[in-house]
Amino acid sequence: MKLTAEVVNSAPVRFNPLDERELCLRGLGISVIENLSATRDQFDCLDLTENQIRRLENFPRLRRLQTLLASGNFISRISPRLGEFLPKLDTLVLAGNRISTLAEVDALASCKSLTCLSLERNDVARRPNYRRYVLHRFPALRVLDGTKVTRTDREDCEAFFRTEDGRALELSIRSIRQSLQSARAAAAEGDAAQDLGASSSSSAAAAATGASAETSPADAAGSTPGLSDEHRRAVAVLVDAAQSAAEVSAIEEALKSGTLTDAMIKRANELQRSAAAEGGTEASAE
Repeated sequence: MKLTAEVVNSAPVRFNPLDERELCLRGLGISVIENLSATRDQFDCLDLTENQIRRLENFPRLRRLQTLLASGNFISRISPRLGEFLPKLDTLVLAGNRISTLAEVDALASCKSLTCLSLERNDVARRPNYRRYVLHRFPALRVLDGTKVTRTDREDCEAFFRTEDGRALELSIRSIRQSLQSARAAAAEGDAAQDLGASSSSSAAAAATGASAETSPADAAGSTPGLSDEHRRAVAVLVDAAQSAAEVSAIEEALKSGTLTDAMIKRANELQRSAAAEGGTEASAE
């Protein structure tokens, strides 16, 4: 379902057990966050549970919102500007999504007011040193995954990040985050260029296929440091589609070394074509 202003205005409104004024948009099959300016910033809590959202982004500035419930979606990407648009966000529930990397969790650093965070049932929660890193990155957190943050937790966290292993982990995640941001920026630029130059969705798909043939992974991984724009776009697509921590780890290794296999490139192209086809189908249905 498309999240229109009409859907927003007709959604149930209630006061939840925390006495927050809540807008309920759960279980509507929403895939993209949009048109939330129709709320007129009149809610303390927004419930987007059990939809089909893939990206936590595109919020208007909602100065009142304190609680965001978005468990049971397909979220794999978080906008690094989330806190800019939700400055009072205190509680964020993202349980049961597809967040796979600590680098993606880093995007929440803009949420300065965050004290309660849930990432249960995401692959990232099974990463080594997950809890330590999240507590290190978000010193104001009081509850993580339903468990209260204790003084012992904080002391353990501080001690770990004074070690060589802790510093290495932090540097590695920072590097991966920067690389992912570059990859996604390149992907966005590529998409914009395709939109401007294509006369139809079929010609855009053909152009993307042609671009893939012009630059091989071997050429990109040769003497040139880093990745070409094409390969950066491929990395962004693959990370968003990854279903497990193991998949993301393999992509991260390819990204850090500047090499992508033919199979990875082929998979990224298939995902892009599939997404384009799904978008056309949804548009026709609407």
